[in-house]
Amino acid sequence: MPEQQQHHISQEVVQYSSSPSSHSDGSSIASSLDELAKGLANGTLSRGKAIRWMGGALLGAALASVPGVAWANDCRRLGRECRRDSQCCSKNCIRQGDDKVCACPEGKTPCNERCVNLDRNENHCGECFNRCAEETTCVNGACCPNAQVCGTGTSLTCCAEGERCVDGVCGPACVSNGGDCTADSECCSEICDSSGGGTCAACRSDGGDCAANTQCCSGNCSNSICCASGRVGLSNGTCALPCSGAEVCPNCGSVGPSCAAADAGGTFCRGDRADLCAPDGSCPTGQICFGGACFVAC
Repeated sequence: MPEQQQHHISQEVVQYSSSPSSHSDGSSIASSLDELAKGLANGTLSRGKAIRWMGGALLGAALASVPGVAWANDCRRLGRECRRDSQCCSKNCIRQGDDKVCACPEGKTPCNERCVNLDRNENHCGECFNRCAEETTCVNGACCPNAQVCGTGTSLTCCAEGERCVDGVCGPACVSNGGDCTADSECCSEICDSSGGGTCAACRSDGGDCAANTQCCSGNCSNSICCASGRVGLSNGTCALPCSGAEVCPNCGSVGPSCAAADAGGTFCRGDRADLCAPDGSCPTGQICFGGACFVAC
């Protein structure tokens, strides 16, 4: 190449290297342009290679000026060589044979150059590109109907058809009314009536715990106790019949109709005397303390 032509190209390259650059690493580009100019001047670099290099630099500068477009070397994709985690888009640089390459973190799988959790990803459930249908959720690598999803976080699971989720745990189907039970959660009605040793029922018998009138067969939930209509629940679980006189009380036991003032306050119908009250004035369930003695509640 004639010396005058080489000098002309060198001057053009140097002029470009001194112009402002939108890339944040402008000093690096300027240094590379200086090397390019020297290569053209001493003949170690062809004009074709120089043009290709300049075209790449101009394209990079143009892309850098577009919002949302990142430089290719901002992070390295899966399979690219790396020296440290921060160089990888996946933030995971591992040794592979004699080299180190960017790879997916533990627990994730590469799908279309993205690292995904096959156990939880609705678009890649169990395997890449296996998309879950609507009304289903990816649980442990399988698409589970939303109605069968149970638990939260790492304990998320998919109940089998016919099972139900109780407190985050899959269990057998609920027990119908009339079936034996030991807890409310076992019953379809959510009521395990203690009467008769524990039976699933539509409502609770008198003396059972309650939170609303609708839970009691009597329709009367008094102080969290199911009581017969007109009666009130006392702290010891007794359902007592308030009275203003003996005439409103039933013939209860051998004493006949009796209405008396209870030690804890209020007047209630009473039956036969049972035993002395406890030092704190309490009596067993079904009894009320009157004058230091426990009487059967009517």
